[in-house]
Amino acid sequence: MHKSRNRRTGGDLTLPTVEELLREQNETDFYEEEQFTSVPGYQTSEYKDSQIIIISNKEIGNLDQQISVSGESNSQYIMFEVNRFEDNIDLIDKLIQVHYEREDGVGDNCPVVDVSASNLHMRFGWVIPPKAVEIDGILKIMPFIHGTTSSGNTYILKEIYAEYDVKEGLALSGGIEKPEEDWYVQFLNKMDNYVSDVKKLEYSAKTSASNASDSKQAAAASESKAQEYSDSAKTSASNASDSKQAAAASESKAQEYSDSAKTYYEKTKTLSILNVGEMEFSINESKKCLSITYTQEGEENAYN
Repeated sequence: MHKSRNRRTGGDLTLPTVEELLREQNETDFYEEEQFTSVPGYQTSEYKDSQIIIISNKEIGNLDQQISVSGESNSQYIMFEVNRFEDNIDLIDKLIQVHYEREDGVGDNCPVVDVSASNLHMRFGWVIPPKAVEIDGILKIMPFIHGTTSSGNTYILKEIYAEYDVKEGLALSGGIEKPEEDWYVQFLNKMDNYVSDVKKLEYSAKTSASNASDSKQAAAASESKAQEYSDSAKTSASNASDSKQAAAASESKAQEYSDSAKTYYEKTKTLSILNVGEMEFSINESKKCLSITYTQEGEENAYN
């Protein structure tokens, strides 16, 4: 069963029958007893509006009491209500947004806030962004819901757009400053910055890991080189010890040769002197000759 508190057909109001008024009164009493709880995943706001625009049978209720003036910024808040179930599809796990288009063709998709749900209905608020009312004229408004079904198919539900009249506003201090981007765009830009920062951190981490790996390899190479130097030092020490022992042996041998040389020198001075009768023999090995001195008939003779 669809409900419609505000009716409009072709821009003209249609008066309800008595039966419809009584049924609507009963529905209003029932509405007041409904308990709405916040739906996670949406932003909450400080805005409140006692008027709730009912969307029934894809038609948006009367927006005449919702007034915007060109040049305003985040000053108009509209609360909508839809059936929670459409053809047995629960809309609570779908994404709700509002699409708008200005007369000059500029448009955008906007997030909603303050989403809540009861067993039968869902309510959501929309803060009209500055860009939507930057100029006066007719503003087309269309809430829509999209997501996936339980079978994984794409689900899109559109309401019939309503025409919202943005009144002409006067310039403030000679002109209205161009409104800033709406918070949704700013949010996306911030997310891009976060992603960029994460990529930088990831690159820095990879670089640090690579440097650590290089340092580890360099340390291993240094350790190997140090071991090589240690082994070389041990070898040099061993060689030095051997050289020392060889030097000591050479010194001992040299001393032995020196002693032999001295002895030999003493022997060469006069190796031996032999007395044979009146003859005297002298052997001089350094000159490699034999000296013979003898006396014959009182005369001394010498042969070399």
